[in-house]
Amino acid sequence: MILVATAGKAGTEAALLLASAGAGVRVLVRDVGRHEGLRIPGVELVVGDLRDSAIVKDAVTDADGVVLVSPAAPGEELGVVEATAAARVKHVVKLTHMGYTLLWSNAFMQNLLAMAPRTAQTDSFAASTGRGRVGLIDARDVAAVAARVMSDPGAHAGKTYWLRARSCCRTRTSPTSCPMCWAAGSPSHPGRMRRTSALSAQRVCRSRQPRTTLWRSS
Repeated sequence: MILVATAGKAGTEAALLLASAGAGVRVLVRDVGRHEGLRIPGVELVVGDLRDSAIVKDAVTDADGVVLVSPAAPGEELGVVEATAAARVKHVVKLTHMGYTLLWSNAFMQNLLAMAPRTAQTDSFAASTGRGRVGLIDARDVAAVAARVMSDPGAHAGKTYWLRARSCCRTRTSPTSCPMCWAAGSPSHPGRMRRTSALSAQRVCRSRQPRTTLWRSS
């Protein structure tokens, strides 16, 4: 089931094309009488307005995707996006005249500094990643990419960049190879001063993890 919101010129045409391809389509309309052309097999008309959160919530139920064709009304658009996220909709297509560039990052290395006190006491730190890998990146690298994109936005319009270090890190790391354990003065390194400041820990993280950024565009 694909939800088309709303049934304007582009939305109506998208609904007809999807229905002709065999997809189940649900279209949000304000006045059914103005959309007689959408009364075809495979198309369900829902009377409502994007400003009505209850109707939007019901409309996205069981939808696999949403085609969002709306006026320049941020409140209405955000309402649809929030409803689709809550309904775990797989994909959203947004029709817009506004240029954009998406920067996707996994986790900032600076966030590890908050774990320094516990790391010093327990010789470990916890993360909800299981045996998965985390694409850590320095927040300054993300800022550098953002600044570079804005210096020439046309060259990056409509692109998505995945930002991370060259290699992903496992949470389950031995103390001898973990820069945070080394910097925090963990029990595995009794000779190290445990009064290492956050700045020192940050310097060690930088030295052990080169500030490199991998760009992937789509």
